[in-house]
Parts: sequence; C-alpha cells; structure tokens
Amino acid sequence: MAETGAGEQTAPDTKLARNVGAVLLFFFIVGDTLGAGIYTLVGTMAEDVGGVLWLPLVIALVVALLTAGTYAEMISKYPHAGGAARYAERAYRTPFLTFIVGFFMLSSGIVTAALLANAFSGDYFTTLVALPADVLGSGGGDASRILTPSPDQPLLTGAFAASVVAFFSFLGFEAAANMAEEVKQPSRAYPRALFGAVGTAGLVYLLIALGSAIVVDPNVMAQSTGPLLEVITASGLPIPGWVFSLIALVAIANGALLFVGTISTLADTTVLLLLFVLISTNVSCLVLKKDRVPHDHFRVPAVVPVLAIVASIVLLTQQSVEIWLLGAGFVVVGTILFLVALLGRRRETAAA
Repeated sequence: MAETGAGEQTAPDTKLARNVGAVLLFFFIVGDTLGAGIYTLVGTMAEDVGGVLWLPLVIALVVALLTAGTYAEMISKYPHAGGAARYAERAYRTPFLTFIVGFFMLSSGIVTAALLANAFSGDYFTTLVALPADVLGSGGGDASRILTPSPDQPLLTGAFAASVVAFFSFLGFEAAANMAEEVKQPSRAYPRALFGAVGTAGLVYLLIALGSAIVVDPNVMAQSTGPLLEVITASGLPIPGWVFSLIALVAIANGALLFVGTISTLADTTVLLLLFVLISTNVSCLVLKKDRVPHDHFRVPAVVPVLAIVASIVLLTQQSVEIWLLGAGFVVVGTILFLVALLGRRRETAAA
C-alpha cells in the first residue's frame, strides 16, 4: 500500500476549517471503536467458542483492517462528509441505491442505540444501583481455557458464528469519513489514523478476551448480562464493582433508547446493515479505481477491496433467518421512504 496520486498534494477546499490532525483523528476513531461491543458481547461469543474468545476477534480484525484500507483510499480520494452514501452516489449514479446505503447507515445507528439501552439494563446497571460493599473475589486463573472451545459445536463453526458479533466491536471507524472536511492533509492523516486505531482496538480486545477466558469460566460469562463485571469481580483487582459498572455504562450510553430485542439480535442486525454498507463501499472503490482526482491520495491494491467483499459475504452467511427477515424489513421501509421522497420532489418540481 502506498500514497500515490496525480496532481496536487493539497486536499480540496471546504467550507469547514481543516484543524484536525492525525493524532486527534486517531483518538477520535479509537474512541468511536472501543466501548460498548466488548462490554456487552463477550458473553455471547463465549456461548459459541468457549474460552477461545480471541479467535472470532482475530477474524473480525482481519475483516476490519481490509475494509479500513478501502476507507483510507476513499476518504483520502474524496475528502468530503457523507461517507458510504457519497461513494455510492459517485460510483453507481443510482439515487435509489444511494438512498438505501444512507438509510442503512442511519438505521444501524438506531439499532446500535437500542442495543446499548438493552445492555444498560443488565448487570452493570444492577451493580451500580446496589453499590455492594464487597465485590472482590479470589478466583484463580486457568490459562488452559484460552485453548478450550465450546463443547456444543465445532471450533471453526463457532468461531465464524461469533465473528459476526465480534465484528460489531470494531464498528465505528467507518464514521470517521464524516470528519473528512475537517482533517488536515487527509491523504496522510486518514491511513495512519485508521490503521492505527483499528490495530489498537484489536490489541485491546484481544488482551481483554485472553484475560477474561483465563479469569472466568466461559460458561459463567455466557450466562451473564455483565460479563466483564464477572471478570473484575473474580480477578481480585481492587476495583469496586460499582466503579467498573459506571465505567461500562459511560461506554455504552452513547444512545439510550428502549427497544425490544436481545443484545445478540440487535448486534447481528447492526452488523447485517453495515456489512451491506461496507460491501457497497468496497465495490465503489473498485468501480472508481480509474477515476482521477486533482490531488494525491492513498491507494490500496484492488485485491484488498475484493478480499474485504469476500470476507463480508462470509460473515453474511453466518446470519440467521430471523436477522435476514429483519434486514428485509429495513429494505421495505427504506424503499417506501425513497418513494415518498421521490413523489414529494416531483410535486415540488411540478409546482415550480
């Protein structure tokens, strides 16, 4: 991968001041990526892979890095707000597809907020309210658990199933595209910040996964709505449970909406919607490879978006019929909204 381009090195002018540097962008993406996923979904992954929590995270990390490469090229090539919807508009020139991509992005945010509200009502909230005085345990660790899969299904089957949930933990980096008009030298800043942030999140998640499996029996985590609280309690660390619960709730309280659905279902729905958005962005990258812009930008080999598309399709195959039906519902709603908007625009045009 290399930064190449044709023409000027400066990014296009925008109405916004380009005051955000690579370091600040890095922390923005890290902050947008780390958080709710790891607090709420470790237990769900434990059901599928037992103590081998690190394996689905590695699979999800590979998919995230591939797609981050595509985003690094697209954002530095077209450094304007809008993200995937803008890329779809430029690549496909089909208003319906552009609208659906944007609608999926919006809907994924709503479903994520619902997931966070669901997680908020679990053991973290209970512990915070109770403020127990004695939450420290004495449990000893068992390092052999990190190589002990779930007995309920083959390891690879469980790993790919859990990778859908694990991928949720890496979502957030794609939202950095909306800051494109405020970043200084986006062609240089975005690749460094994106890869650095996704890599940092992956390292943090892997360390948490390994530590969690060593300290707490995966069966206990699978049954808990506050799995990392179980880890802190069992580890004997001098951190009161209510303090850790407060930290967890701050991390997951980005959107507190009441919504009916399990954490796993909401996470899978979010991933389904965003996988289609990411596939659209990767296809857009391939379609626009020959499109020239008057400034230098980051490029990835064509094989990167191709592999990202394949990896995304593999994750899609792990979704249940229930999740696909929910996704179809979003398509129907999006189509209706598009037709309503189209009708309204035509009426405005006729009136003018």
